[in-house]
Amino acid sequence: MKGATLKITIFGLGNIGRTIVHQLLQNNIYNFIINVIDPGETVYGTWLDLKHAAELHPRHQLIRDCKNTFNQSDFIFHCAGQGVKKGASRLAVVEENKKITIEIFKDFKPINDPKIIVLSNPVDIISYYTWKYSGLSPDKVIGTGTLLDTLRLNFFLKEKIGHQHKVKNYTLGEHGNSIVWLNSEMASCPSTNINSTTSNPIFAKSCSYSTSKPKMKSTPSSHTTTTTNAA
Repeated sequence: MKGATLKITIFGLGNIGRTIVHQLLQNNIYNFIINVIDPGETVYGTWLDLKHAAELHPRHQLIRDCKNTFNQSDFIFHCAGQGVKKGASRLAVVEENKKITIEIFKDFKPINDPKIIVLSNPVDIISYYTWKYSGLSPDKVIGTGTLLDTLRLNFFLKEKIGHQHKVKNYTLGEHGNSIVWLNSEMASCPSTNINSTTSNPIFAKSCSYSTSKPKMKSTPSSHTTTTTNAA
């Protein structure tokens, strides 16, 4: 409902967390109480920058480390966790980020009926543990899945064949080494321009951005398919 006040909690104030805060502050439809939770001392400067910028958006409130607001939240973004080092597998951080997830949600007592959006890596596994320890039903915990991989794939394909071509492809499966490419639409593009095999450098580049080169499969498709990866 336009003008309604929504409570949102964001765990983790790294690159993703602060981008979400920035986007929420730009919203002119809802009133947000934005609760940022991150115990790290190094993020205090970032917090102050956002807090100062929030003065330009008086319809929203920006608060920090409020457990009550966490339990009252309508939406929760789980961005907390150890980052993936360049060249490493996302699975390298699974144990550490699992521990962080358990610590976040083990005493969670939701008052409303919140939805949790999981962005922490490895997102599919962390989505499962978020669901398990949050106590919410599976349809309330949503992992971003291969959304980012799909965006990257389409970007690199357009970069390769020319932005004048219509490109609409999807990736499904794990946000990681077992991802599958659905080649659904590349209008007016000669087939010789793109070799949709596991050795295709565009495919590897788009789906393994800043991580190790994956072993992947590509699956042709004559129709468009969409999916939402939820725990």
